[in-house]
Amino acid sequence: DSLYFSYSHLGVFYQIGQAFHIDSVGTQITLRNLEDDYCEGEARKYISVEGVYPLGGTADWTGDIMSDMRAASAYVDPLLGIPGSTYPITYRYRSPAGCYSKTLSANVRINPLPDPSFALDSTYNIDGGAVDLVPVQEGGVFSGNGVSGDKLFPDIAGLGQYEIRYTITDTSKCTASLGKKTVIRKAQGEFTGI
Repeated sequence: DSLYFSYSHLGVFYQIGQAFHIDSVGTQITLRNLEDDYCEGEARKYISVEGVYPLGGTADWTGDIMSDMRAASAYVDPLLGIPGSTYPITYRYRSPAGCYSKTLSANVRINPLPDPSFALDSTYNIDGGAVDLVPVQEGGVFSGNGVSGDKLFPDIAGLGQYEIRYTITDTSKCTASLGKKTVIRKAQGEFTGI
């Protein structure tokens, strides 16, 4: 296409022309699959950009937790972030002819995992009665042989080595689990000289 400007000065007609190219870039672009929150240690997640036009351009991504950035896709990698921190992410598309889209912005938080720690002795007596299982952070579930609710019943578990596991999911939907081993034994010995 060309643009012309014509004018007349002192009876002389002048015309100036300039060739130009009209390019377009998608105006209805959106980020897809990008969450506001991710959990510590979570596997990287694929995100895409919808509405990229025309194809063949490049992208300007920013964000410390971004990886494998392409024109219309990237990965959010929680392993690149620090739990408890929030990271700004931006995206802008550049068409093959150099036109830029609007800039898309989002903030992504990396949530720390809940603490699945709990106290457990290495040995319990089968005749010792129920043992309270007390987690550092409440709200999870204990599991294992002889476990009911938040109690270990050695007599129900029976003799042997067992794993007791505590799994907790917090309000951010982050899950952590920890298993510990204990041995259920029969106490042996006798009292003399009493």
